[in-house]
Amino acid sequence: MSLLHPIISNNDTIDSSQSTANFSHTSLNPPDSSFVKLNIGSLNCRGLTKTAAASTRSQFILRYLRTRSLDLLALQETHASSSSIQDMFHSQFQASSSIWSPHCGLLSFSSNISFSNSIASICGRIISATIPHSSDALEPFSATVVYFPASRSERLRFLSTVLTDYCSVFSSFPSRSIVLGDCNYTYSNTSSSRNQQAPHSWLQYIDDHFFNGVTPPGKASCVTFQRGISQSCIDYIMLSNDLASSVAFDHCNTSYIQPVWSEHFQISSQLRLHRLFLLPLFKQQLYKALSKRVTTFDTSLSAAQKWEQLKLITAARTAKSFSRRLAYILSRAEDLLLHKKRTGLSQKLSIDPALRPVLDPQLKVVEDQLATLQKYHVETLALRSGIRWRERGAIPAGYLKRSVASRVSKKLIPPLIHPTSQSRCTTKEDMLDAAATFYTDLYSPDAIDPQAISDLLDALPASLRLSDSAAASVIAPIFFEDLVEAFSQVPEKSSPGTDGLPYQHVRLIVLHPECREIVLATFNNALSFADVPLSWLESCVSLLPKYGALDLLKNWRPIALINTDVKVFTRILSARMIETASALINPFQTGFVRDRFVADNGMLMKLVMEHAKLSSSSSIGLLLDQEKAYDRVHPTYLRAMCLAHMVINVNGFLSPRVPQCRGLKQGDPISPILFNLALEPLLRRILADSTLLGYALPLPASTLPPTTAAPTTVKMLAYADDIICLLNSPAVLQQLQSHRHVYSRASNAITWRSASLQHNITAWHDARSPTSVRYLGFPLYIYIAQRNVFLEQLLDKVRQGCLIHQQRGLSVRGRSTVLNSLILSKLWHILRVITVPVSFFNSINSVIPSFINFRIFPRISPPTSSVYQTPPQQLDHRFSLLFPRRRPSPLRHNKSSWSLLFKAIDRLPKDFSDTVVSASICLEIPLASVTLPSSSSVELGRSLTQ
Repeated sequence: MSLLHPIISNNDTIDSSQSTANFSHTSLNPPDSSFVKLNIGSLNCRGLTKTAAASTRSQFILRYLRTRSLDLLALQETHASSSSIQDMFHSQFQASSSIWSPHCGLLSFSSNISFSNSIASICGRIISATIPHSSDALEPFSATVVYFPASRSERLRFLSTVLTDYCSVFSSFPSRSIVLGDCNYTYSNTSSSRNQQAPHSWLQYIDDHFFNGVTPPGKASCVTFQRGISQSCIDYIMLSNDLASSVAFDHCNTSYIQPVWSEHFQISSQLRLHRLFLLPLFKQQLYKALSKRVTTFDTSLSAAQKWEQLKLITAARTAKSFSRRLAYILSRAEDLLLHKKRTGLSQKLSIDPALRPVLDPQLKVVEDQLATLQKYHVETLALRSGIRWRERGAIPAGYLKRSVASRVSKKLIPPLIHPTSQSRCTTKEDMLDAAATFYTDLYSPDAIDPQAISDLLDALPASLRLSDSAAASVIAPIFFEDLVEAFSQVPEKSSPGTDGLPYQHVRLIVLHPECREIVLATFNNALSFADVPLSWLESCVSLLPKYGALDLLKNWRPIALINTDVKVFTRILSARMIETASALINPFQTGFVRDRFVADNGMLMKLVMEHAKLSSSSSIGLLLDQEKAYDRVHPTYLRAMCLAHMVINVNGFLSPRVPQCRGLKQGDPISPILFNLALEPLLRRILADSTLLGYALPLPASTLPPTTAAPTTVKMLAYADDIICLLNSPAVLQQLQSHRHVYSRASNAITWRSASLQHNITAWHDARSPTSVRYLGFPLYIYIAQRNVFLEQLLDKVRQGCLIHQQRGLSVRGRSTVLNSLILSKLWHILRVITVPVSFFNSINSVIPSFINFRIFPRISPPTSSVYQTPPQQLDHRFSLLFPRRRPSPLRHNKSSWSLLFKAIDRLPKDFSDTVVSASICLEIPLASVTLPSSSSVELGRSLTQ
């Protein structure tokens, strides 16, 4: 215990006769770095949308709230009643993630903090979320934002049922829980006044399980609301009792806010939570518990059952008990000695103020000792935080991108349209039923045609088979070294699955010597005999918004949160399959195949478009987009197991189990390569059809030998399910449709989105279209005007990105990183394929300096901001005479006195056949001066050919 905190033994005493605080027989050693500091704040912002002027709101948000160094901020009275207002607030705050309701908001400004299991009341007065710390594998805690009614009668009615209506938020025995916000009543320890403010059941619940996380014990609460001469304390941050040791009261504040912004004050509290998986003591306890559990296993249990118990019984319980024990240690040291001593002194002063000259020095000693105990590691944290920012803050694009990431993953699901009744859901139960009904239907396979499967597979060439050695490599046993390597490559930040265990925790179990045999047996039995742990068949689906009306479930993308041990297993299989699948997947499929690049498809389509324009071709390019591509893969067609089930997360509430009888899990490492293999028979069928001529490109001028010549006909290009088919005439559309029907009958796929138009073509694009069509992010244009429209749209996005990111207050280095890696990333993508005019670069160059020099003086000019380069030093001054490209720019123009000399020298015959040059001189010669056409009869000198 002494490794973590200074412990006060029973023999420790406080010497109150001294003027400085000290512990007898105890030294305050500097702590290790096994904790995380979290700053939490709350403020009633009195209606951001009602702020008098946009500039005032901007000052309030940008110049104050965003500079408060908060990791978590709760807002009340936001009036964020629409998604557009919520998106505007999220953009202005530049939060990492946020959750909004018409009355409340919860924002995270830390890239390490994410929200899960979000819950919002129908009335919008309560928002709750589970908050894990992804990088440090902390035990998650919950944060609940409240805004209780201001009217006493409404508040009493609301709070009288809140414990029963929201029992999942306010549990009977709350643990690692934070309740913060505007309560609209003054908390008091006297029952007579409390009964007038809120129901007794609610006040008793707070008394039993929570404490004030802003005001230290024994001190009076500060004013948090002021209107004229009226003052009161109605805003609180309440922490569950098990977090008592985690509060740093010396960093808890009540900050005055000018009335033009809000009549409420901002309150803040600082928590210091321990990193479980970095503590040697935690590892010791975990390994001890694992060893004990392994020795008591029943011999009749399978390896999968033993693995489940190691995860769910030993590991999870050890983590929770260890965290709570740490909290109890420091809490006991403070509560039983220092806080008790301070409370006693304060009570004596309140009873007899005449004792103040005697008791004040003693009270100061106790408070100083408390302050020392609570802030003895602040300086170390501040130093580490500063170093981390200086080393990482302005350099990695990922760090900056996460700090300004958009809040798509945390958008609350609005009332849904029930897929059966087509009525709008108004209750939590109706929304859960709607989600369960929709996804049960989506993941229920339709009848397939075995003959269609045979037709697809019989059309594949006999050579399209895995060799015996390749097949053996896929199903080869998994060794311990494979697991160690797989865990070494996992991401630092990843959401855990239903078991709640991050990669770091599972890795500790895998590395335990006594668990090695169980781990290997579990993974190899799953590979060879499909004997998988039950938790591997479970997943929790989070819904991410797409485009369109968000009250329709089809406009939400289901992302499966899979247990980390499953992802390690599938990552091993995926790596093996990718190595062998390249020989099975046709060269026109570039998605998720090693050594294939998305820009290859874009460049080939550009060549096709340019040649079609020059030849006035009547060919057609048909873009195919499979609806719910991953979700409709039939298990029989893919020969995948169909026993998996999932639950749908709807605003933090979990739906009943939904059996996944078809489809691939989005988020599973093995899903992309499995989907490619499922789609391959359709692509091969199209390529093998002799009636589909595709588009013929001319052979290059220098014809290659037939065995190595590139294909002259392009029928199809694919990147995963984004397919473009090139048809020589509209007459063959029906033949392509027949292939689609065969594939649909075999696999449940819906290849075209709409059946409203003939041939299911939903949009038409040709030379008369004002804009270009997009393929894999690249514009496919026929005329320059179409390209220019695309470039103008891209320029607008660059300007908008600069406006958003220039408010971040980044350093010049940070702005350069954001500019290159985020704002201009789309430009770098398209420049691989398309050419742009100089005028476009001039427009870009006019935007970049404004972003780099925003609020910077003196301004940084482009020559200053670029990397300094010294002019090339010529080995010999005669290079300028022999090679025009090596002549200084001032001497090149016709008005120069050197121009006549250069023209005369250029007319002189030059014979280098007998010239011997060194390697260093060869590097000085311009490349254009030593490059000869392939048809040239000029022979290079011996020294140049070596």
